[in-house]
Amino acid sequence: MQVSCAVHDFQPVNNMRAVYRCTKCGGFAYKGERNKIGALGELRMYKCHHPGCADRVVVIFPVVRARRKHLPSCQEHRPDALP
Repeated sequence: MQVSCAVHDFQPVNNMRAVYRCTKCGGFAYKGERNKIGALGELRMYKCHHPGCADRVVVIFPVVRARRKHLPSCQEHRPDALP
């Protein structure tokens, strides 16, 4: 289930270059020029890494060691969620 706010209020995330988070829905976004996708300066929402899931990402692990193990995930597919 995709949950998002009507109007995103993106704020920069500390210690992560060109990554933004919505203060209303908690979703993460990146600038469009990253990976040559989208218009210059356009913010695009990250999508969950799980195959077939188009939900917004609510957790990104900024530590390199954790990024290798845990991919960007939605609330349902986050690796640190309790069963």
